[in-house]
Amino acid sequence: MVELRNTLAKIKEELPGAMAVGVIDVSSGLPISGVSSPELDMEATADYFANALSSVLKAAKVVENEIELKEVMVVTKNFVTLFLFVKRHYALGATVPSSVQLGLIRAIVKKYFPEIEKYLP
Repeated sequence: MVELRNTLAKIKEELPGAMAVGVIDVSSGLPISGVSSPELDMEATADYFANALSSVLKAAKVVENEIELKEVMVVTKNFVTLFLFVKRHYALGATVPSSVQLGLIRAIVKKYFPEIEKYLP
C-alpha cells in the first residue's frame, strides 16, 4: 500500500491546487488509500462519493446491461472531481479547483492509471 499512496501523492503534486487524490472501494465506500489537503476530510467524503458512483452504475446498467463504466465527473462552481473506475470495484478520484482545465486533469490522472491498477487486487 505504500507504493499506492506514493503514486497518489505524485498525482496530487502534479495537479494544480489538488485538494485530494484517492482510491475508494465503490461497493463499501471505504477509502483504500489517499492523500488530501488538511481542509478536506477524504474519509468523510469517500462514503458519499461511493454511494453516488454506485447509483450511477445502477442507472447506467438500466440503459446498457453489460456496461463497464470508465469515468464520472462531478463539476461544481468551486471544484471538479474526476473518478476513473479501476477493475470495476474501485474508483480513482482527484479533486481540484474548477479553474483547472478538464483535459489536464484527465491527462495527469490517466498517466498514472496503469500504475494504480497494478497496486489493486
